[in-house]
Amino acid sequence: MTDQNKKIGLLIYPVAMILFGALGYGAFMLQSGGEPTLAELEQGVVLDPPRSIKWNKLVAQDHSTFTPRELQGKWSYLYMGYRSCPDACPVAMAVLGRVSQKLIELELPAEQQPQFLFMSVDPGRDTPELLAEYVAFFGDQFIGITGEHEQLRAISLQLGAIYYVPEDPETDDYEVGHSDSIFLMNPEGQLRVISRPPHDPDMIVRNHLKLFD
Repeated sequence: MTDQNKKIGLLIYPVAMILFGALGYGAFMLQSGGEPTLAELEQGVVLDPPRSIKWNKLVAQDHSTFTPRELQGKWSYLYMGYRSCPDACPVAMAVLGRVSQKLIELELPAEQQPQFLFMSVDPGRDTPELLAEYVAFFGDQFIGITGEHEQLRAISLQLGAIYYVPEDPETDDYEVGHSDSIFLMNPEGQLRVISRPPHDPDMIVRNHLKLFD
């Protein structure tokens, strides 16, 4: 790839991310039966009705198979990113770590306590072992998952999210483009809330509690 092509690619990529993000979100809205209901949530969109998310299987940090059944019976916060992300991922994960601590301190009923999922969209580098080490830093309620790109892309499209992994990176030190929203799944495994950045732990906790008012 020539230097000129690289420069063109750098210019096109952000535009493509915005364009495909808008298209993906628009398609998602049509599939969900219309515009989601804006409840009294701060920087959060409540989907009414909730959106079913389907996939076959992913791989958890302990090498076990992670299927949609793992979402049943519990609320789940989901963030899509990658372990070596230099900025957005550690910030969002730190926020979710604080959310986890605050919700535990509130001593909510078990059915209101969520699990936290970090879905790596960089399976070429993020092995289950490395994911286990990464998520452990943020709390015991976190589970690292990943899978084949076919499954990851299917999930991201259903969420209205996007990500981009370079096809032929020149080095192993490449960056992955991805959405920065936090997704909340209900105990039926359906997408219920999309939280938009910038993320704030107190705000997410307030939004979480409003779901049970």
